[in-house]
Amino acid sequence: MNRYLQSILLFDVAFPALLVGVPGAVLFWAFLSFQSFVAQRTADYDEYQQRERQAAVLKSQLAGLEPKVPLLKALLSGNDVDARVDHSILAAVEKYSGDEIERSLCDFEAGPSSIGKTFGDGRQVQLKFLSRWEPLNTAALQWETANPNLVLQTLSIGKVAAGTNTAPVLESAMSYYIVTEN
Repeated sequence: MNRYLQSILLFDVAFPALLVGVPGAVLFWAFLSFQSFVAQRTADYDEYQQRERQAAVLKSQLAGLEPKVPLLKALLSGNDVDARVDHSILAAVEKYSGDEIERSLCDFEAGPSSIGKTFGDGRQVQLKFLSRWEPLNTAALQWETANPNLVLQTLSIGKVAAGTNTAPVLESAMSYYIVTEN
């Protein structure tokens, strides 16, 4: 090959191919990567819109429960839960005479729940009563209604021997786990 043909191939074919080809390949690669970036962002935006629609549906379904949120937070808070439970038990027991129901133990303690690992560690209350059957059931219904965060763990009821002038009495022992938000 002669020098004239080599210079034509070098300056008319190879050099322009290099000057146009490298930036062209870079632009083609950038265009393809930008298309994948746009596709990823579009998928993310569609997922975001779907989550927003689901959140709006949940908010509309839970709108009726909004006024009850402060009550639920107060019941499940750990702030003075012992006093609230003790007050509700006393209020339920005070409606009956000492012959019908008598509280002999109310002990609050901390520790793991005996009914399973679901609840973990927390507050518990041990109660013992000497009572008749109906007053005990009614009183328990009242304090359990006043404190829906109580979970009955153990219950034992036994008959106490009656004296000559008294009716038969039941001795009952109950253990409740107090559910709080932690």
